[in-house]
Amino acid sequence: MHFKSLFFSLVVSLPVLLSAQGMTFFQGSWEEVLQEAKKERKLVFVDAYTTWCGPCKMMARNTFTHQEVGKFFNENFINYKVDMEKGEGPGLAGKYSVRAYPTLLFVNYQGDLVHQAVGYKPPADFLFEGKTALSPAKNRLNLETEYQAGNREPEFLLAYATQQKENGDDYRIAATQYFSTQSDKELRSKKGWQAIQLLSTDATSREFSLLLKKRKKFVKIAGEKPVDAKINEVLRRNTIKAALTNQPQVYRNLYQIASDQIKDKGQTASRLRMTYAEAKKDWVGYARFAIEYFDDFNVTDPTELNDAAWTFFLWVTDEEQLAQATEWSRQAIAIKNIYQYNDTYAALLFKSGRYQDAYKVANKAVNLAYKEREDPAPTLELLEKIKEKL
Repeated sequence: MHFKSLFFSLVVSLPVLLSAQGMTFFQGSWEEVLQEAKKERKLVFVDAYTTWCGPCKMMARNTFTHQEVGKFFNENFINYKVDMEKGEGPGLAGKYSVRAYPTLLFVNYQGDLVHQAVGYKPPADFLFEGKTALSPAKNRLNLETEYQAGNREPEFLLAYATQQKENGDDYRIAATQYFSTQSDKELRSKKGWQAIQLLSTDATSREFSLLLKKRKKFVKIAGEKPVDAKINEVLRRNTIKAALTNQPQVYRNLYQIASDQIKDKGQTASRLRMTYAEAKKDWVGYARFAIEYFDDFNVTDPTELNDAAWTFFLWVTDEEQLAQATEWSRQAIAIKNIYQYNDTYAALLFKSGRYQDAYKVANKAVNLAYKEREDPAPTLELLEKIKEKL
């Protein structure tokens, strides 16, 4: 056999390492990657992805190609990609309880899950996850073992609850246990704020009440925007839960908290009315509360304007109300001219029967989508509908 042919046949008969700038990925079966991990005495990093997952594509484009990421992961792991909807993917998704994408798995050569993270990670955060997986004191397997063995030291509970949240697991019990170990003074520190920001979810909890009562103290530590964002997040989360579990009294209590304890002239309370109506799918009430909200307050957050406008596009049919939503959409674009907001604006113009204007804005949205590397498919579909009306 010719030497070149012999070399080629040997190469293609072996598992292949796929390499680009950055990380190198092993290509072969699941059994083969575990064998490789055993041979090299390394953990396996698994990128559990799907072809339709936008954050998965972002990680492939922005994180896996990063030079420092490549160096660290190539030295310390056998890197492996699995489409969770093809081949061995569904079985692995079941084995490791993969429920969101991307899920980042770290397993040993026996297939035991050592560490896990969920969601898009920029290079620095991804490196942190890799280092955590390699740390016996921090990885998921050891943390879970220690917790089941009865470790309830404050620092351990904080690490365990944080890891549970990162894994997409229910972290509320461990978080509550951690907060119970901390005095009010400790919670008012920078470390206390960081724990509240990361782990606090219950609007009736002691730590959230402290956040409301000592807001000015927390603002000095972290700044006004992060503190208010956390307060709004907890109130919103609990309001949605009250709506979905049919607990109107719980919602009324939350509304009262927002009215009495948040000194913003009723803006947070007004926003909660919208949240509750939306969660209850009370679109008549939602439309009325939204119009009152945007009339009463000077809203300059383009995302907030766009979200309300899009909800009106989906569920509201009244012409006067749609006209107001169209104006919110226009305001969002004036603040930040991006694809998503133009797509909403075009959709509202179309629903309002302004087909010429809708056509112009939809074309603009498509051009912005290409520039921003977004998928313009929904807008292209809208364009076809607009053309039928012209």
